[in-house]
Amino acid sequence: MTFVDFMKKVNSMYDNHKKKMRYGQILMNFLSEVWPYKYMQIASTSYDCYYDDSIATTTVTKLEYEWDDNSTAYRPDLNKQIVSTLYE
Repeated sequence: MTFVDFMKKVNSMYDNHKKKMRYGQILMNFLSEVWPYKYMQIASTSYDCYYDDSIATTTVTKLEYEWDDNSTAYRPDLNKQIVSTLYE
């Protein structure tokens, strides 16, 4: 998945769910599905915008700079398994 495709999906999801979820929540949740390793690197750091939409631009800039098309694919079932094992 390209960074542009990732952002299109995040923005589309936000447009559809903005009354229920904040932008940072959507961004981080989708990142965990697409690139679990990067999600784990960002979670609970100053780049984690899950609880603070005001830093979402900084998070997006970091992701754009570090994006790796080869490491990112939308595989929800596989990636959720990966994330769950990272917490062990």
